[in-house]
Amino acid sequence: MAEEKRRPIYHYRKALERLAETPGLVPRRLFRVMFPLHRVRVRGQERRAEDFEELEWFVIRAIGYGRLDTVPALQSFFGLDERMVRYVVDGLKAIGHLLEDGEGRLTLTRLGRDSLLDERRYEVHESHQILYFDAFTCHPLPRLHYRLRFLTPGELEERDRALYSFEPWRPEALEELAHRPDRAEYNVPDEVQTLEALEVGTAYLPMYIVEAYHHSEGSLLRVFSNVRGRRDTFFESLLSSHPEIVAPLLEDPRPPERTIAEALTKGKRVQGAYRLEQTPAGGWRVVISDGGKEEGQADGTLRLTDLGEYLLVADYCVQIWSEDAAVRFQAACLKALEKLEYIRRDLSPDQVQHLVQAIFSTLAVSPPTVGALITMAREQGKGQALERLTRVAEAGSEGF
Repeated sequence: MAEEKRRPIYHYRKALERLAETPGLVPRRLFRVMFPLHRVRVRGQERRAEDFEELEWFVIRAIGYGRLDTVPALQSFFGLDERMVRYVVDGLKAIGHLLEDGEGRLTLTRLGRDSLLDERRYEVHESHQILYFDAFTCHPLPRLHYRLRFLTPGELEERDRALYSFEPWRPEALEELAHRPDRAEYNVPDEVQTLEALEVGTAYLPMYIVEAYHHSEGSLLRVFSNVRGRRDTFFESLLSSHPEIVAPLLEDPRPPERTIAEALTKGKRVQGAYRLEQTPAGGWRVVISDGGKEEGQADGTLRLTDLGEYLLVADYCVQIWSEDAAVRFQAACLKALEKLEYIRRDLSPDQVQHLVQAIFSTLAVSPPTVGALITMAREQGKGQALERLTRVAEAGSEGF
């Protein structure tokens, strides 16, 4: 529980599941990193608007349009008690709408003129907040990222892999943000007019950076940082524009096959007979023996439903595989029924079909008919899976 709270990011397998939603995208390597940020405590001048009190509005208009620029002139025009007029004038001075010189002449400030033109009672308030910028280019983080929990340098552990930037903080980045018309998209309210940095520190955002391959697009980088549980397109764009940020991660001089084999042996991740092979897409598979499949085991340590899943081995995504298509088919059926049984969110018939197709495609086998999978669900007592598959059949689909 404490570890989960301290590390606000999900297991790497969930990131790979999200990656698998794009057909034909094969993960090669996955890096769990702490991305450095500038944590800037700022003070802002925020302009807030509300309706004028009736007498305030009359006074502002009399000064701005009627050129009644003294308290006696205003008192005479409105026929009010001088103390009442003075009270209103002092109130408008206090919120920055009026200036009064030594001779008692009243003039509208810029704030007062804007209020008169917009017919809104503007007030300027001081605000304080924390803003985050990436530590390589000083680009502000989008508002969605502020729902995440960032780590301080003191919260990092020895095993954490932190990226480091030697680029200094650019003070002008704050001024540029304050003048952006879309600043609200970066967690700065539209009402804020100026920003001043009070303190600049460092923070880290946990994320997964996945090096993947697509047959038509080549090598790609995908980033997952817990933003709505989906891809983080902001950081993907940043890394695409500045490949030097991740170059130290991607430039690994170690021979992949030897590195993976040594890590598997050292960690005892797979027991029994297996061999490593590289796929045409440049990924890696650990091809295991099929002994024990009658008991639902692929080998001594892996379940049959682990086929098609990935082990993270020395940053490499190593897929668990079997050469026996019948074993992979059995695994795919079990995986599909488990998913349909335990996924909590609502699934439409189309989404059920897409999920089943993706599982069988990953294991390179053809899916059964909807009716056959319904029979399996009934035999295994998978009630929710049965209900979802029945809706697919009722929608008129016989296959996947």
